[in-house]
Amino acid sequence: MFSSSDIDYLFEDHFPFENLPAEIRNEVFKYSISEKSVLVEGQSRPVALRINQHGELVVPAFTAVSRQTRYETRGYVHSAIQNDGLIHVQIMDYDTRPLHTRLDLLSQEHGIPKTKLLDRVVVTLLGELNIDNILSWIINYLVNPKEYPFFRVADSNNLPKLDGYGEVSLFTGKLSLPFIIDSLFTVNNNEWDRKAYSFIENMEDFLKSKRYHIEYLASKDDETLEFITRIINFWIAGHVLLQRHKAELQRPDNRFFNRRGVTTMREKLFAMGEIMYNFRAELEGLS
Repeated sequence: MFSSSDIDYLFEDHFPFENLPAEIRNEVFKYSISEKSVLVEGQSRPVALRINQHGELVVPAFTAVSRQTRYETRGYVHSAIQNDGLIHVQIMDYDTRPLHTRLDLLSQEHGIPKTKLLDRVVVTLLGELNIDNILSWIINYLVNPKEYPFFRVADSNNLPKLDGYGEVSLFTGKLSLPFIIDSLFTVNNNEWDRKAYSFIENMEDFLKSKRYHIEYLASKDDETLEFITRIINFWIAGHVLLQRHKAELQRPDNRFFNRRGVTTMREKLFAMGEIMYNFRAELEGLS
């Protein structure tokens, strides 16, 4: 049997990557660094580059074995970043700092405005709905929406599906948060406040209700929270529940118990979804 060092030796002596024709090396780079396509809103879109949750370009290990491969890798990245393909990014726990650090570097190295790179980003959201990271993202968006946008989300089997609403996530779909944030600038303040207070009361009653036996997830000291923060907090609470019970939503029978008359989890979450969607619809009617 060969050890890993024996295999490395064979490759170094008999099949060095650098000796392949340039056309084949380029195809290897293309296959290893880019991604054929990603589904966005049901449509297949080509991908030029991938960035992982740590803000690192997704490149194979062989690209660092020599000065030549590093140089050629940088050349391929430069070529890929000039085309119109998407930049597919993983974001962990809604923390966008690694992404922004990488895009700052790419912008500087390749002479492309960061805002143009941001327009091409589509994300896969990993981990948990971290409220501190989400609030930080939203605050940055309110200050500078072009530098800190809400990204398109790649279609994924990891998203919960709710009857009547399809796939739902915090930033896309019928129960998404961005419209609620944007409506702050398009709806009369008094009208927005009135609808928002009604939404808070409805969600608070729902989440605390013994009838539904759903844990109240909003902050216990929400009386001290800023108004918009309370809205965001409740919206996140709703999505936490949808994500937590994703498996039940996909089953044909979502009863916690098999006794007759027990409300199903699907029915509970659908009722919650109606509260959220009705708030959005009311704001849309006022925009």
